[in-house]
Amino acid sequence: MSLCAHYNLALYLVAAGRLDEAADQLEMDEPLYRHFPEPWAQLRLLWLNGDIAAGKGDLAAAERAYLQTREGFTAHHMGYDAAMVSLDLAALHLEAGLLADVQQLAEEMLPIFQAQVVDRETLAALRLFQEAARRQEVTVEKVRELATRLRREWPANVPPSRPSG
Repeated sequence: MSLCAHYNLALYLVAAGRLDEAADQLEMDEPLYRHFPEPWAQLRLLWLNGDIAAGKGDLAAAERAYLQTREGFTAHHMGYDAAMVSLDLAALHLEAGLLADVQQLAEEMLPIFQAQVVDRETLAALRLFQEAARRQEVTVEKVRELATRLRREWPANVPPSRPSG
């Protein structure tokens, strides 16, 4: 329980733009994370470090963290989380002007969410995202809106790994 509280504190510090405090919190919590080597804990820590790097403008470090996180979630059959970190990666790629990479991510995400048995409205939103990516009309704001919607609409019996908007 303590790990979750400390993780959430750092996560909300990132959401509030208090990146240095979040990084300091994670550094202080390093011994706690060593006691929880389970993939769900370590991958979320890596994801959060990616968020901090992205917030500080270190796009290369953020991309590395997001890609590793996504690969880890995929390897551990955590498809919803893999797709959600893909949205963070898509936003990062949009900021860097890498539209082809965003299009590829959009194509890869729909099957992942379909495997999670999401509702029709969620699949429709993902298809709209795919179409916008294909037409090169997707924006960082649209990606973030989609992520917020998906977190909000995720089934109540499966808590999202990140807070909604």
